[in-house]
Amino acid sequence: MCSILRTGMNKNNFLLLLVLLLSCNDEPVTFEIINYEDQGKVISLLLPEFALPKSSCLKAARFNDQDLLYYYNSAKRQILMYDIATEELIHTIQLYRQGPNEVNGFKGFTILDRDRIMISTFPQKLLTVNLDGLIVDQIDYNMTSEAGQFSRPITLNSHDKNDIYRTDDGYIIPQEPPYRQSGGEATGLEGQAGSSVFIEINDGAKKFSKVKLPSEILTGLHENSILFLTSAFVDGTLYWAHRTDMDIYYTTDFEHVEKKEIENPVPRDSRDPQSLGLYGYEARMRIYQSLIYDPYREKFYRMVRYGVENPDEMYGQDEIFVARYPVKFSIFVYDKLMNPENEVFFQGTNYNFIQYFIASDGFYLSLNNPENPDFDEDFLRFERIEL
Repeated sequence: MCSILRTGMNKNNFLLLLVLLLSCNDEPVTFEIINYEDQGKVISLLLPEFALPKSSCLKAARFNDQDLLYYYNSAKRQILMYDIATEELIHTIQLYRQGPNEVNGFKGFTILDRDRIMISTFPQKLLTVNLDGLIVDQIDYNMTSEAGQFSRPITLNSHDKNDIYRTDDGYIIPQEPPYRQSGGEATGLEGQAGSSVFIEINDGAKKFSKVKLPSEILTGLHENSILFLTSAFVDGTLYWAHRTDMDIYYTTDFEHVEKKEIENPVPRDSRDPQSLGLYGYEARMRIYQSLIYDPYREKFYRMVRYGVENPDEMYGQDEIFVARYPVKFSIFVYDKLMNPENEVFFQGTNYNFIQYFIASDGFYLSLNNPENPDFDEDFLRFERIEL
C-alpha cells in the first residue's frame, strides 16, 4: 500500500498526488497477440527401429529432478522412456500381446509414478504396468447405471489431453455424454442433460458421480458439438469446455458444476460441423482443444486451430493434409485465475499441432511435420516455445 504525506493542496501537489495514486493501482491484464517467429531450444530424440514419429500418445513427467518423456510406439506395442535433458532413450516398456499380462485395445496411458504406467483399454479397463510390462493392478469400470447411462473407455492421448486423475483415496474418470446407445444408434446431445460428469473409484468401489450435466450446458449447441469433460484437474477441481466455445468454461468439484465466463478473444464458429464433411470440418472450421494446465508456471493453455478455406493459404497442401497438420493455429495463455494473457500464433508447415508436452523448463511443440524441411522420421524433434 502506498503512503502519501499530507501537504498543502496546491496545483503541483494535486498533480503529484494523482500520479502517486495511479501508480498504486494494479495494472490491468492485457491481452497480446504474438506472431511466433523465434527459434527456441530444440531437442532430438532418436527413435528405435520400427518406430514412427506420428503418435499423439505421449506424456511428460518429472521425478527426482529428472524430466521424462513417455512415448507410445504403436508399431511394436512399446512405451519409450526418454530423459529429456540428455535426449537419451533410457528404457523401453514392452507390452505383452497375450498371456496373463496381455494389453489389448490400447487407448492411451497416464503416468502414476516413474515406473508405474496406467493404460486405458477397450473394453473399459485400466491396467497398471511396471517397467517390465507386467500388470501390477487393474480396474474394470465397465458397468451400466443410472437409467441406461453407460461408462465409456477414456482415451488417454495428447491430442485431446484426457487423463485419469488421482484423489486422496482413489481416482476419477471423466466421462463425456454417450453419443451412441448400447445398440449403436447415434444420440447426439439430445437427452444428455443429467448424465454424470465422472466415475469415482474409491477402494475398489465404482460409481457414477452425483455431479450431473445441467441442461443449460447443451443449450444452443449444434447436434454434433463435442464436450470436453477431461481438460485439467487443479486443486481438486475439473476444468473443461466446449470444443466450439472460447468465452465459457466450466469447473466441477465433487458437488456441482459451475459456469464461468471469460473474455473471448476469438468469436465462435457458428457452422454445423456435419455440413463440412470429415476433412472439411478439420481443415475449414475453427476448433478449440481442451484446456491444459502447466503446474510449473501455474498457467492454463488452450490450443486453437484456425480453419483455412482459401487454397492460397494452405502452403501448397491439400485439405486432407491440413486436416491433420493445420497451417494456422495458436496457443492461448491464461493465468491461474483464467485471465487471458496472450495468444501465440503460428503459421506454416514446421509444426505438428497434436504433439506437445510440458516439462519443467517450458512448453515443447513437435517439429515432426512431414513438410518441415528438417523432418527426419528417425527422430522425435520438439522446440521449446516461449509462452
